Amino acid sequence: MQIHQTAFTTLPAPASQLGESGAWWKGAFYWVDILGKTIWKWDPQTQETCKRDVSSPIGTIHPIAEEQDQLIIALQHAICRFSFADGKTHHLTNLESDIPNNRANDGKCDPSGRFWVGTMDMDATPHCGNLYRMEKDHSLTRMVSNVSISNGIAWSNDTMYYIDTLTSIVEAFDYDNATGTISNRRPICKIPTDLGYPDGMNIDAEGKLWVALWGGSAVARIDPTPGKITDLYRLPTSQITNCTFGGDDLQDLYITTAKEGLSEEQLAAQPLAGKVFIIRTTAKGKRIPPKSLNAQNHEHQNL
Repeated sequence: MQIHQTAFTTLPAPASQLGESGAWWKGAFYWVDILGKTIWKWDPQTQETCKRDVSSPIGTIHPIAEEQDQLIIALQHAICRFSFADGKTHHLTNLESDIPNNRANDGKCDPSGRFWVGTMDMDATPHCGNLYRMEKDHSLTRMVSNVSISNGIAWSNDTMYYIDTLTSIVEAFDYDNATGTISNRRPICKIPTDLGYPDGMNIDAEGKLWVALWGGSAVARIDPTPGKITDLYRLPTSQITNCTFGGDDLQDLYITTAKEGLSEEQLAAQPLAGKVFIIRTTAKGKRIPPKSLNAQNHEHQNL
């Protein structure tokens, strides 16, 4: 395993309480502060950063194909279409509204544009969450049950990779792109406890996995075939939450972080906690498949 003491820059935005879920789309980078109930956007051309507020914790975002600044978002108990330009939402479907202490966590679209989103207990009580796939009619199909902290998800050809953080394991499923079904669940790589816990995940053009390490001050690059960590990219703060390839050539890795769970002493020692980091890599990311939605029949709601 090669350890990199990484050169980095940070985005000109306030530190997030719990930064997460980055997406590079049409020349801009979007991310969320889950507990701050905000969606952020950074435009590298203008160097401008702006935000929109939502009314509940927001677990994840993903771009929608039709227009600029249109996102699908998972709030605590709802999946919505969101317009960043005016901050308005279209409600699409409820998400575990019958489980008050659960909330949406990480999610992403598969290669065919199906939206997948996981849930977790607000207090991280084990086995209270699930992983869902949203259907064309916006209904939800439960794909994985009894999850503790549903987190990183990525696809490569006929494989879906998935993380339930408290297991410390990156798993794989056989994946059928035609139907969106998964099967043959199996472990790929167990993260040693001294490296932290696996959190958000992305995949590069070579099929290697990039995993944020909560409590580990690093992002790990994993070769899933032998199931080994090949590279570790060190950062100056401990709570690393997610990583997303961006930039015109998809070689910049945008890394979200958090202040949550850090003591006053730790925050003093980690002044960049909660910031978004950018590191330049020799790898190249994969372009994310946008979500295609027809929300014309849904009225604006202030969620």
